[in-house]
Amino acid sequence: MLIKLLFILFTLGYSVQDKIELNHPNIILSGIENQFKISVLDSSIIPFNLLIEDKLYAIQKLERKINHTFSNTGLRKVYIEKIGIKTEIDGLNVIPGFLSILPPIIAILMALITRQVIPSLFLGIWVGAFTINGLFFKSIFSGFLNTFDVYIIEALVPLDGSSGHATIIMFSMMLGGMIGIITKNGGARGIVKLITKWSNNSSRGQLSAAIFGTVFFIDDYANTLIVGNTIKPLTDKLRISREKLAYIVDSTAAPIACVALISTWIGYEVGLINDSIAILGLENYSGYGIFLQS
Repeated sequence: MLIKLLFILFTLGYSVQDKIELNHPNIILSGIENQFKISVLDSSIIPFNLLIEDKLYAIQKLERKINHTFSNTGLRKVYIEKIGIKTEIDGLNVIPGFLSILPPIIAILMALITRQVIPSLFLGIWVGAFTINGLFFKSIFSGFLNTFDVYIIEALVPLDGSSGHATIIMFSMMLGGMIGIITKNGGARGIVKLITKWSNNSSRGQLSAAIFGTVFFIDDYANTLIVGNTIKPLTDKLRISREKLAYIVDSTAAPIACVALISTWIGYEVGLINDSIAILGLENYSGYGIFLQS
């Protein structure tokens, strides 16, 4: 009995971290249920208790999933307990739950105050990175660096090598530049002058915006940039609020692109359908055909 007890003490105190894997979310918020997965690599230490805060979870098999809601914030240590002996296996940084809405609030407020979207978004990301890194003084600087190398660079060029986000940004920048050239050349004024003869009141002005949004269905980003900038002088002249114009443009951008027969959105949706067809082994079916029948 004494030899067995000494063996257990040796196992717990010396190499217990190598015998247990604790998988948990990268970001842990207080007041929100978090799921943990415990994998025991050595069955000789079973059974034991997992101690998180003041709550014990009995571990009696090699794998178990538990849900725990943290009531306190800061560094929370996780222990295993066996025959009254506690051994620390991990330390978790728990962030106050309400801080999860702080980055978007700061970004929106700064955008309203400064009327500069990109710096405001950057500040919001920085605050989020600072929060995730632990709310320490040093996290201000590490969060600033992570804003670039993790949340901006990896978002543009993911580790898997895909270029979807970068392509969208480049497409939007090129499209915005083209619209700027057309506007400077008087193209937007020409369109407004052409439709002003018919759109001579608020109702017809809003209808014109909706028609333009429906016609430019090839891409939702292009729709937003083209229709918004083209119709804006007309709606300003007819005293239609910018908020109402934004609502009309948004209502006729992605919704129309998603149901049009040909658009960039349809290409994306058909690609997802084709991936599912390949997984299910339905070689006789066409992704576009399924889309048309759905």
